[in-house]
Amino acid sequence: MLNLRQLSIVDRVIIEVDKAITTVFGQPETTQRDVPGSHLNETTSLRSSEKNIQRD
Repeated sequence: MLNLRQLSIVDRVIIEVDKAITTVFGQPETTQRDVPGSHLNETTSLRSSEKNIQRD
C-alpha cells in the first residue's frame, strides 16, 4: 500500500524549485529518429486546380 506523508513547506518549495529547474534546463524527451517525410520535397505553391477545391 502507498504510504503518504505530510510534506513540510520546505519540502514543497524544494519540489517546486526542482520542477522549475527541470522545465527550464532539462532535456526534452525525443524519439531520436528522422522525420518520416524528410526525404520529400516541399511544395510551396498549389496548382490552380488544387486551389479551386471546395469542401462542403
